[in-house]
This record gives sequence, C-alpha cells and structure tokens, in this order.
Amino acid sequence: MDAFSDILSGVKLNGALYFHAEFSAPWGALSPEARRLAPLLAPNAPHLLIYHLILDGTAWAHLDEESMPLQAGDVLVVPHGHAHVMTSEANSRETRESEVVERKVRSRELSPLRAGGGG
Repeated sequence: MDAFSDILSGVKLNGALYFHAEFSAPWGALSPEARRLAPLLAPNAPHLLIYHLILDGTAWAHLDEESMPLQAGDVLVVPHGHAHVMTSEANSRETRESEVVERKVRSRELSPLRAGGGG
C-alpha cells in the first residue's frame, strides 16, 4: 500500500461532493474557507476537506504568502480549510472566475464548469 492509500484508509468519510472544473488560461479563482462552504455543501458534517486534483495541464496554488506549482497528477489537500487562490500563472492572484465558481457551488449544480480566457 502506498503512503496516500495509508492516509486515506485512516480517514472516515461520511459523504463526498466532487466539483469538476476545466479552466483555460488565464484564469484564477478563490477557494473560500471550508467553514464558509460547509453550511452550503455539507450542513451536518463536522469537517469539510478541500482538495484539488490536477488532471491535465498546470496550475498555481497561493496560500497566504506561499505559492506552489501544480501539474497533472498532483493533489493539493487543504486539511484545515484555509482560503486560497488557484491560478494559471505564478505571479497572478487575480480571481476573475471566483463569482462563477461560487454561484456554481451555491446552486449545487454539478455539471462541469468551463471558464477562463480560452488559452
């Protein structure tokens, strides 16, 4: 068993909601704090685990003053649910897609979100 499987085997999940998004550069979106999302997505859950799985291409994660490059196959887990920004560019923290992402989450409409600059 690999390390990631070991970690997941210790996590007791009682539900899951997967949000699929396809962004084209340039793009940027704010991922709000888990405590702000929890009442919308899982009102009775004691915790909400936020993660991002990069299936194709690249992205940048910005948390506080730290920026981290991500590429296809990477998983970013935000265990304490801090707000963070995901973008297509290292030096950008623009969140032009935040409104459309939040609207999609609030509606709980789970078809894939396609957004960004088309590049």
